[in-house]
Amino acid sequence: VGKQFALKHVTPYIQEIMSSDVFDDYKTALQEYAQQYKLVLEYEFVSKTGPEHKPEFCFIAKINGKQVGMGKGKNKAEAQFQAAKNAYNILKDRGLEN
Repeated sequence: VGKQFALKHVTPYIQEIMSSDVFDDYKTALQEYAQQYKLVLEYEFVSKTGPEHKPEFCFIAKINGKQVGMGKGKNKAEAQFQAAKNAYNILKDRGLEN
């Protein structure tokens, strides 16, 4: 009974979440894009600001040496994720071929 309930009610919800932006891995998507077009993707550290107990990191995502996206976050991983997300969305708006 529990399994049937889960399959009927929970599975569609999980599928919806996984297809939304909540589950997108922008760093992976951007890396796959770069590999597909034989481009060089790198994340460059820009700055660390704020107090030690609450720092803010800033990174830029570069493709072939050109800045494509910038992101800020409370740690390096979050800042890189935001940079990748911004870069991916910019490239997506351009059609991901440029």
